[in-house]
Amino acid sequence: MTRHAMIDLETLGVGPRAVIVQVGICFFDPWAPKHVADLEGHSWNVDPESCASLGGQYDGSTIMWWLAQSAVTREGIAPGASRWVMRSVLNVLTAVMQRGAAVEGVWAQGAAFDIPILEHYFSTAGLEVPWGYGRVRDTRTVYWAAESLGWQRDRSTTAHSALADCRAQVAQLQSALAVIGSSRQP
Repeated sequence: MTRHAMIDLETLGVGPRAVIVQVGICFFDPWAPKHVADLEGHSWNVDPESCASLGGQYDGSTIMWWLAQSAVTREGIAPGASRWVMRSVLNVLTAVMQRGAAVEGVWAQGAAFDIPILEHYFSTAGLEVPWGYGRVRDTRTVYWAAESLGWQRDRSTTAHSALADCRAQVAQLQSALAVIGSSRQP
């Protein structure tokens, strides 16, 4: 079994220094689909001010977007929810990734959002990024390749809960990879 990680963030911004309010990760084997609820997963609600102290930036339009969402959608980012300091999240995320078999790939939904934002915080906090640059993977590139073979992406709305989004992205990725794998010529 190969061990990969899917990472998802919920943020109060859209740039490479966006303030993070939730981090999610789940571990999976891209070639061995498993019911996503059975995947090892973790999530942490983050104190936004702890991100701001590390150079994080708020974006008014993103905050307004969150305010327009349902109470259920906002639940994980709502004031009063238990929060972790960003530096602690980074340390625990590193520990979780280093536990067990080595992580062969670190995936996110797009190459320019989740991973670069986390890497900014690791750098600013003076911590080592727990993956090498050659381990970063992008789901959207795989989706594009699978769509060229007739695969149709499930474009239903995600939950905007970092862990739920990770699991949904794993299911999509495994579906797309299955189409790509079955198209290989003998």
